[in-house]
Amino acid sequence: MYDGPITTPRQRAQMVFRFLREPYIWPGGYQQHAATENYDTFCHQCVSDKAIRHQLIHSPFSKDRIACLDVHWEGPAIQCVQCNAEIEAVYGDPWAENDRRCW
Repeated sequence: MYDGPITTPRQRAQMVFRFLREPYIWPGGYQQHAATENYDTFCHQCVSDKAIRHQLIHSPFSKDRIACLDVHWEGPAIQCVQCNAEIEAVYGDPWAENDRRCW
């Protein structure tokens, strides 16, 4: 894990390459996604692209750089800003009308 803010390109590169090696967290095997300070979300497949990876690490605009790796725990599906792939919530959307799970 990272302590404190991610400030250097080296720290951002370490985070991106860890995400490429480990797209799922352990324990649990939950799918991660990369997030920027703008709250843009990138899926594993898009971060694998060299141009996007370079942007997340070396962008001249601090808000476009990777800020964290996260798991979408609950709520409606979120979309990757690059390919529009849906990233489903681990525990679903408790506010969905057709969700019949007991909470």
